[in-house]
Amino acid sequence: MTRYFVFFDVDETLVYQKGSVRAAMALALHQVYGETGPIDDFVMDGKTDWQIFGELLALAGLPQDVISGKLKQVFDAYCRIYPQIAQGDSIEACPGAAQLLDILAKEVQEGKMTLGLLTGNLEPIAYAKLHAVGIDTGVFELGAFGNDGRDRITLAQVARERASRVLGSEIQGEDIVIIGDTPHDIRCAQAIGARVIVTSTGRYSLTELRTYQPTFGFPDLTPVEAIVRAIKG
Repeated sequence: MTRYFVFFDVDETLVYQKGSVRAAMALALHQVYGETGPIDDFVMDGKTDWQIFGELLALAGLPQDVISGKLKQVFDAYCRIYPQIAQGDSIEACPGAAQLLDILAKEVQEGKMTLGLLTGNLEPIAYAKLHAVGIDTGVFELGAFGNDGRDRITLAQVARERASRVLGSEIQGEDIVIIGDTPHDIRCAQAIGARVIVTSTGRYSLTELRTYQPTFGFPDLTPVEAIVRAIKG
């Protein structure tokens, strides 16, 4: 029996929220570096937190050694500040997210699937967002996060390595499914030979996303039965 490893992106795939991320990042950056860079209009979609912090600081003119030397400090500050700010934020689950995860949880119990996260969020931030919308994070057995690598392709490689360790042997790319909402999710899946399901729940339309040749595309996660069939190929 084939066992599928399904990795979900978080932002605009499982959860929507407003301005708390930018506000918390700005506070953390200012606290650690005394500089935020052009955070108000910076495009974050599909990038890792590591990448976002690094690019913002580079745009602010800071040398790379200064940026690298304090990254752990800014990660820690962000993880401390975000939950305080997010309490007053409007955050909600994306359409179909909870229902799909409930159905997939049954597949997990039957040993047919393993669920994970593949997100640019730092690990504590990812779980804080999911907890905030009532998603049971216990369903996710493994993951690759924004503190595991600077870019999403690196995270895909980390996810595959961790899945292989869970399986006890080298996992085949076609047995991995990545679910996200940006071209970055598509590229990282393709980099490891995985299949990819995209939704147009973020800034990209399905027409735009299909130019990157995902395996499947849906408007959102509400057609749960069709998505389960897509996961199983």
